[in-house]
Amino acid sequence: MSGPTPVQLSPLPANQDPDRAPRCAPLTVVVPTLNEAAQIVDALTDLAWADEIIVVDGGSSDGTVALAESAGARVLTVSGQTIAAQRNAGIAAARND
Repeated sequence: MSGPTPVQLSPLPANQDPDRAPRCAPLTVVVPTLNEAAQIVDALTDLAWADEIIVVDGGSSDGTVALAESAGARVLTVSGQTIAAQRNAGIAAARND
């Protein structure tokens, strides 16, 4: 059994005005983190298609929060909780589905 088929985005139709095309999907992505400075910027860059990115940090000490903010993510801090609590906090704060 093979893995999922990657989603392929089509180019804009020739008659569609690029200024009126949707810039991103109306979707919120919640990213729970803890000391992910080494890879957070790459991860957030890959999520640029999303309308809203919420990083819910569990109390990082390595600069994850500053890097996520500088990459344009909305950052919440939920220290001393489980990853489930981090996800739930991000979902509660989301403006999209």
